[in-house]
Amino acid sequence: MADELSWGKAAFDAGQYDQAASAYAAALKQQPRQPEALRRLGIILLTRDDTATTQAKPNDQALLLIRTAAQLAPTDPESQLLLGFAFSRYGQDALALSALERYRSLNPQGRDADEMIAAIRSRQNGADPGTSVYAANCASCHGAAGGGGIGPSLRMAGLTRSSVAAIVKNGKGAMPAFPAITGKSLDALLTLVDGWQQ
Repeated sequence: MADELSWGKAAFDAGQYDQAASAYAAALKQQPRQPEALRRLGIILLTRDDTATTQAKPNDQALLLIRTAAQLAPTDPESQLLLGFAFSRYGQDALALSALERYRSLNPQGRDADEMIAAIRSRQNGADPGTSVYAANCASCHGAAGGGGIGPSLRMAGLTRSSVAAIVKNGKGAMPAFPAITGKSLDALLTLVDGWQQ
């Protein structure tokens, strides 16, 4: 079984997904409770369905494999990342976001989920322009809900509205400037951050 897992890992990492699928399937025949084999075979099946058909109808077996892997290895970052990806393919944004945020807490340096978290937040809060601006420009560093990440927490910053506006326009420290955020977009962003600090 170790040989099949090693073969599967090497093939997966090299982008040889048909070989990886065969290796992981062989490993699962010998030992069906292998989280790595389950989640990676699941993601291969899920993404293969997307490219093989014109309809993006998710594969129920793929989601089952990925969910099982996450249940067997709840503290494994990759399990949570792939679970979030799978849920987002099914349009289950709340579940996807929960898994992706768990991934970020398990792997604080991992940036693989940032774009998906921002996109989900933007979809969920499409009616709120401040959240949309935040998701598109700020969430990757300051966290999906302003709680911090690479950048500091905006919920605990204690900054005035004018201070936040100046930092957004001019940057500060490691944070770059965002001069394109102006007018109503900037006002909406400042209102969002103000609300977090109250």
